Amino acid sequence: MIKIDKETLEKWKISPNCVWNLYCIENKLDFTKDSLEVICNKQDKLIIINNDTNVINITKKGLDILKDFMVISGSKEDKVVLEKDLLDFCNKYRDLFPSGILSGNRPIKGDKQGVYKKLKKFISENKEYTFDVILEVTKKYINKCKQNNYKYISCADYFIEKNNSSLLSSMCEEYLESKSKGINKSFTGLTENGNDVI
Repeated sequence: MIKIDKETLEKWKISPNCVWNLYCIENKLDFTKDSLEVICNKQDKLIIINNDTNVINITKKGLDILKDFMVISGSKEDKVVLEKDLLDFCNKYRDLFPSGILSGNRPIKGDKQGVYKKLKKFISENKEYTFDVILEVTKKYINKCKQNNYKYISCADYFIEKNNSSLLSSMCEEYLESKSKGINKSFTGLTENGNDVI
């Protein structure tokens, strides 16, 4: 969501309508095209329009402005996550899972859209877990499973959440607790049936 405040508007010398249009363009929502002229101001250089395809892209400056206004709803600390950032992170996350491995007749990489939806929800509900923490924990989990030839490994989407339970969340929690205590240990223990034993 976006939080439009007077102080940030004055900082960037930008109108609320302009901010809203940037948000809509970034998230592929409907917006008032009549106000595009405001965003297209050559001095501001906030968006680029391809006249041949009518595709609209936000410039780096436009994204920097948008980040200043964006927070995840309900966060204890303001946490900026743009759609592009999340898509890039989703690809990095899925790439950790090797191709050609099946679990329950499903590729363990999971389908991109399913992984994306679960990651988006997970990040919005777990503000304390950064992208780096999630990737580090996932690497440890996959490396542990590799020692058993990926037997009982969870698919990328199920690792995030399955049946209202999250193996990723419990492992992130223990990872941060161990780190805060200065403990460097292997923590991805699995039972014979692949369940978490943390």
